[in-house]
Amino acid sequence: MLRSSTAAAIPLKGKSNLKEETTIVTVQDFSEREDTILNATSEISMIFDFKVDKKYKEIIVWMEKYQFGKFINNHSSYSHLDSIEESGTIVFAVPRGSEAFTSNIGISSNGQSSVISRTDKGQSENGQLQEMGKVWGSLDQTKTIQDNEDFLLGYIGYSSDDQSVSSASPSVFDNPEMEKEEIMDYDVAYLLKARFVQ
Repeated sequence: MLRSSTAAAIPLKGKSNLKEETTIVTVQDFSEREDTILNATSEISMIFDFKVDKKYKEIIVWMEKYQFGKFINNHSSYSHLDSIEESGTIVFAVPRGSEAFTSNIGISSNGQSSVISRTDKGQSENGQLQEMGKVWGSLDQTKTIQDNEDFLLGYIGYSSDDQSVSSASPSVFDNPEMEKEEIMDYDVAYLLKARFVQ
């Protein structure tokens, strides 16, 4: 920090004038107890920590469904928390033992929390996901979020050709244009997305 007693001194910047970044990152380190709980209750789980610029007051998280790269619908209603402050956590989980695709989304921040659970009934009637090959992935590094950005947190892909099913490229999390291209080979794909709202 520059300090000077002359009249031409550069004014000191107060903390309120410093630009704050909004970031999100996948939580990868768990205690043995946390690992046991996650493995016992969830077939797939993804956990994210976020830090936000003070201008953001709300977060919205949702799941999109695709078949061979074609958008079908928002599998679940938006899960949102309208009182975020400074930091928080997003938890996504696919519980064990469900025949249809079921997902749970939880958000917590500022002492508040929101949890929503949805089952894809259409998939239950039209396909047997448990018989397909399956891959999933989540954001693998800290991502800085831009204003008005819908960003990808994670994905799950199912393929009837379980011998050749492969994970999407990590660059899919940095380039929204690659999303459809990356998931075209999956019979069914679910994309977990989010947005911060001012």
